[in-house]
Amino acid sequence: MQTTPSITLWGVKVSPYVRKVIVTLEEKKLPYTLIETFPAAFLKIVNQPIPADLMKVSPLGRVPALQDGDASIADSAVIGVYLDKKYPNTPSLYPNDPEQHAKTLWFENFADHILSKITYDKVLFPVLAKPLLYKTECDHEEVKRVIQEELPPLLTFLEKALSSNNQWIVGDAFTVADIAIATQFSGMDASGYPIDNVKWPKLSHYLKRVGARESYQTALKAA
Repeated sequence: MQTTPSITLWGVKVSPYVRKVIVTLEEKKLPYTLIETFPAAFLKIVNQPIPADLMKVSPLGRVPALQDGDASIADSAVIGVYLDKKYPNTPSLYPNDPEQHAKTLWFENFADHILSKITYDKVLFPVLAKPLLYKTECDHEEVKRVIQEELPPLLTFLEKALSSNNQWIVGDAFTVADIAIATQFSGMDASGYPIDNVKWPKLSHYLKRVGARESYQTALKAA
């Protein structure tokens, strides 16, 4: 008999990676407690104490970090796999079909490590985090340049990926790939730079469908 999980999630709620884990937990109907904290590197910059419990869960001091009983897991992608394996009786977010499973992991990696280089590093961070941490104003002209010149190829790629008859980015099942992509764009929205729904209508409609899910709405309310 599977016991009720005792899950603690560490992270700051505006982070798309933390939101990604929140949506995952909500989709799987797993109870959890969220402890708000910036990563250790950010806390050092603002001369704030680093929670000792965070360092126990996440050796590098990064968020999101998750503790489930005696198990400590860091990194949103690793957390997702852990939750799916640990709680198989909850809805799976990873396809059983080998090809679709591989595509799901690929799109998650794309969102976490390629799309995020713009949506997080060059938009959300300079607009929201940098002024808070470094007490410097955001260069909005540079952000606009990035959105106009660097982001469009990635948006066009996603638009084409959504051109099939699939309901979601990989087949007809909602997966972690959808969560990873949508939460990156939640950072764009939070920064005041939503995507152009005229230039990328399929992507815009897709993000609205993900955003309408109860799990996603809960993640946004958490922020």
